[in-house]
Formats: sequence, structure tokens, C-alpha cells
Amino acid sequence: MSFIAEWTHELHVLEHTFERLPDLKLSLEEIHQSGSEESENVFYHWASGVDFETFEAAMAADPHCDTLAPISTVGDRRLYRITASEDGQREILYPVVAESDMVILDSTLTREGLESRVRVPSRAALVTFKEACQNKSLWFSLNRLYREQPGRRDYGVTDAQREGLLAALDAGYFAVPRETTLQELASTFGVSDQALSARLRRGQAHLLRQTLAAAEHGT
Repeated sequence: MSFIAEWTHELHVLEHTFERLPDLKLSLEEIHQSGSEESENVFYHWASGVDFETFEAAMAADPHCDTLAPISTVGDRRLYRITASEDGQREILYPVVAESDMVILDSTLTREGLESRVRVPSRAALVTFKEACQNKSLWFSLNRLYREQPGRRDYGVTDAQREGLLAALDAGYFAVPRETTLQELASTFGVSDQALSARLRRGQAHLLRQTLAAAEHGT
């Protein structure tokens, strides 16, 4: 049975931007592969607490940022598509998360560090991530570790994936013929249709692994 881990750790990525904008908060929305030959990770983050033009200028000068593209603005938050430079990729620990089959449920980056809530498959996976932090001389603090509460099965999907799948179902996206479009659904979440499509596919994959595939293999 998996655990939910809540942790905070030091992260040196985007240091130049945070030095210029100490009140900046970056909340993770989604991560997916670019689909290019290099298959780089594409991060979708909500930026808040700052002037967006100033943030974009700071990111343009930050050696850890390769590309930055605004996607949507909702109130005092703006969603950005971000890719890291080679220097930035060396600072990011997401590959350790992915290789250990961990799932990020919530994650917020501030000047103080990265605070995350993550589904971990085992204590060994948690140790692996902690050691990865130590290997980079980054402090790591485990704030909470607990088993998921019974009563509501999540089938391995994140909160964002659950919300997207249920909204798509209610709107008739899975009906034949479809009663809504991906673009219309994406607009209700304030994200791009590409980001929502990736979210739905990942959620569907988790559901299939935890239901049909699990039954097939007797797990």
C-alpha cells in the first residue's frame, strides 16, 4: 500500500528569479513530455504574488529557464509553460520522482524551498528521494507521512486528474457523439487544451492500471 508524504526541501533552481522577486510563488499544475526527439519535461506552473511583466523579464534573464510561455490568467494568478535549460535540469529532482514511481499531488516552489505532497509507493522510494537531496547537499524535511484514508479510492489519480476526468464525464466529453470539445473543457480550468489532454490521458492510464490491469494480473 502506498503512502502520502508531505515534505519540504531546498532547491536551487531559478535562484536569480527568486532573488529579484522574493514574494514569488510557483504552484505546479502539470508535468508532461514535450513529444520532441529530446523528450524534455514541460512544467506548467501558476505564478502568483508578483507583477507578471516583471516575472517574465526575470525569467528571461534566469540561466535556469530555457523557455517561458503564458497560457492563461485567472484573477491574480497566471499559468505558464516552462522548460528548463541544461543548467536548470541539473538542479531539478523530478527525474528521481518519476523513476521511483512517485506521483506529485501538490507542489509549491518559493524562495524558502519546494513544499510538496507526494504519493510514494514504498518507504524505499522515500529514502531514494531523500538520498538524492543529500547527494546534492540539499536539506530535506519530512513533515508528514501517512497511509491514505479508506473510504474513497483514488485509483492512483491525482486531485487535478480526478477533477478533470469527472468534469469531462459530466460535460459529455466521453459521450458518443461528444457533447463538448477539449477546448471548451480546458477553458473552464484556465489551462491549454494540450495540458488538459495530457492530464486526462494520465488519469485514464492510472485508472486502467488500478482496475482492468490489476484484475488481469490478480493484484
